[in-house]
Parts: sequence; C-alpha cells; structure tokens
Amino acid sequence: MGKIALLLKHTGDPKKLWRRYVGAMPVILALLATTHVSPTLALQAGSKKASFINDGARQIMLSQRILFLSSQMAQDHDPLLEQQLRGAIDFFATSHDTLISSPKLSTELEAIYGVVLAYMHAFVSTSPLLVGSCTRSKTEG
Repeated sequence: MGKIALLLKHTGDPKKLWRRYVGAMPVILALLATTHVSPTLALQAGSKKASFINDGARQIMLSQRILFLSSQMAQDHDPLLEQQLRGAIDFFATSHDTLISSPKLSTELEAIYGVVLAYMHAFVSTSPLLVGSCTRSKTEG
C-alpha cells in the first residue's frame, strides 16, 4: 500500500487532512517570520550600541586633536591650523549632541559620569572661544 493510501486510511477523509494542512500553514509561517525578525532586531540593537561606542571613542580622539591644534595655534598662528581646529571643534560638538540626544543613553551617561558631562557641556559651549583666544594671543604677541 502506498504512503498516501495509508495516510488516507488513518485520517479517513481527505478534506480533514487538507483542513489540518491549512491550519498548520499559518503556524509555520508565523514561526518562520519570527525566526527571521528576531535576529534582525538583535543585530540592529547591537549595531546601535556599537555606533555609540564608536562615537565615544571618537570624542576622546577629537579632544586630544583639539588640544594638540590649540597648542600649535598658541605657538604659531596658521590659517590652516585654525581651519582644522574649527572643524575639529564643530565635529566634537556635533558628536556630543548626538551622544546626549538619546534619552536612554543620556540617562545612563548621567548615572555613570554625572559631573564629567557638565564639564563636557561647558567645553562644547566654550570651545569656539578657544579659537578666538589662540588667534588673539598670537596677534597681540
């Protein structure tokens, strides 16, 4: 006896078998969709965290670049250095705003760093004055 005949013998009516198939298909499709969507969401969450980590590391490098360019400007005023310093300060401020704009991240940063963020806000708000003071000190001297 063939497999289909054996299956029909146990189920009796072929319509019942099709009803079972039709009932099982949405369950299978739902499981397939879930197994596709959940890893995608997990990857997106990990990617966002990695992006914030990269932005934080960039802030460290930019602060050191700003310090270096400021010390170079204090020694010798060069329009190219001034342009690079302004660009670094603008990029630092933009990255800082991006980091603190996320409500969840901002709350976590406040809990971890607290006072350091106040200094960062002060640095970002006064950094354009840094370029002006470097330019003035060189022209006055």
